[in-house]
Amino acid sequence: AALTIGNYLFGGAELSSRLSLRIRDKEGLSYGVGTFLQAPAEDSVTAFGVYGICNPDSSAKFIVSMRDELARTLKGGFEKDELEKGRSGWLQARKAARATDNSLCSGLLRNLHNGRTFKFQAAFEKRVEALSADQVIAAMRKYVEPGKMFVIRVGDFSKSGAAGK
Repeated sequence: AALTIGNYLFGGAELSSRLSLRIRDKEGLSYGVGTFLQAPAEDSVTAFGVYGICNPDSSAKFIVSMRDELARTLKGGFEKDELEKGRSGWLQARKAARATDNSLCSGLLRNLHNGRTFKFQAAFEKRVEALSADQVIAAMRKYVEPGKMFVIRVGDFSKSGAAGK
């Protein structure tokens, strides 16, 4: 639960995350930026990643800013009000998703596949509601290892000054 919300605050909330506010809004380096967290119920392997869509000429600066924002987040943590707003947004998104037939059916199938029910989901949301900012950053510090992150750049760099960088 703590890692899920840490991911949401850092980059999972498309337009209000730390990455989006800095890289997209403040620095204008990206058309879109975010993070993903994949923690399958079937095994213990979890993936955390950052993605961004930007001009090839901005890609090197994008990477520097992303790594800097991650370091700043891991060092300084999250503010209480930031956590409260993010948690509220995450919970509202979950409730809204359950209001659509497609999402509800997908959730039922996922629960069946994992041997869970919506009671599991309700308990997970209660855990999210009880989180403190300290618990969230502790999970981020424990599981997000910047030194193990690698960068993959895809695009046409032939016409940019970023070719080969």
